[in-house]
Amino acid sequence: MKQKKQIIVFGAGNEGKLFKRMIDGKCSGLEDIEVIYYCDNHTVAGNYVEGIKTISAYQLNRLEKYDIYICASKHLDEIMTQLYKMKVKNRIYFVPEYTYKFMYNAEMPFAIKMDISKPRMPYLECKIVDFCNLNCKGCSAYANICEKTWMDIDKFEEDCNQLKKLFSGIGTFKLFGGEPLLHPELEKFIVIARKKFPDSNLQIHSNGILIGKCSENLMKECRNNDVEFVFTLYPETGKVKRNIEQILAKHNIRYNFTPPVYEFRKAINKKGDWNAEEVYKNCCKCINLFDGNVACGMPFLIEALEKKYDVKICDNVRCNTVNIYTTDMNGWQINKLLDSPYHLCSYCAFMRFNVLEDGYYYSWTNGVPKLSDWILE
Repeated sequence: MKQKKQIIVFGAGNEGKLFKRMIDGKCSGLEDIEVIYYCDNHTVAGNYVEGIKTISAYQLNRLEKYDIYICASKHLDEIMTQLYKMKVKNRIYFVPEYTYKFMYNAEMPFAIKMDISKPRMPYLECKIVDFCNLNCKGCSAYANICEKTWMDIDKFEEDCNQLKKLFSGIGTFKLFGGEPLLHPELEKFIVIARKKFPDSNLQIHSNGILIGKCSENLMKECRNNDVEFVFTLYPETGKVKRNIEQILAKHNIRYNFTPPVYEFRKAINKKGDWNAEEVYKNCCKCINLFDGNVACGMPFLIEALEKKYDVKICDNVRCNTVNIYTTDMNGWQINKLLDSPYHLCSYCAFMRFNVLEDGYYYSWTNGVPKLSDWILE
């Protein structure tokens, strides 16, 4: 009888338990695997889970002959950093969420080999369409003042290849706009993003109004590449919400809606006089990929407004922007830079939730854009 490959499952929660049950059930591709230990940061070593002994992470350096399969998608970045600092020599694999969803779809690998010599980028947004089918005043993606242009697919693939040289993966990879459903080659972006970053939570952020006009091929690629749609629930989106739900349920595609959006808040404190560190405490760390550069979205918004309205909002806008092609920093250093407050935080009104100034909030509406839609004087 062929000897089974013995592995350590890192993660004794629901995902780790389900993965073992899939192995016990001899799911396709898993017949020759056997779980010998669970490893978990939140379970006492020596306890048993699903009849398997649990060990601490500190014991891994004495168990180098066993491959480690990470089954804890919400804690992947944390675990990868932990294993890197421990300098483990085991081969590392990650079991993505789609493995459990499909109970293993043989068209996609049930586990992905990981490289702990490079960090993961926790989150990245890529604006693939500059314009939108709505015309929201004060659009945070400034789509209502952009030309009708979209990202070139070859440029996207080139940027993804460069990112792979710096990072072992991306936690959540968000394709947005403008309105991404307006891109004529959206299917290709999905396929490339999933191929380059197979372990990412791949999302498309949309207002959803055009979902009924999407091709069958786009729906197929979304399903096959485990894409999640996230719809911003504007008043106009609410009118077609039921239709969106029916279409995506029919195609077995994941989706979520944000809470209803009835008002916008101004994006920029023109005075730049807020405490950067205090503002940063509320930061959602929405790192953008823009023309080969990564940074929070604020410098790109400021540049767009300055260009459109021929004004000067602040100096040194690109100081914390990293060009992924010319930087001499490694991925760890880039993550550290992007995860730090800097002077543009003093201008950021997005994350300043306790602002009470008159005119900071205003009702969602369409209309001709004005600089004052974004600027808090």
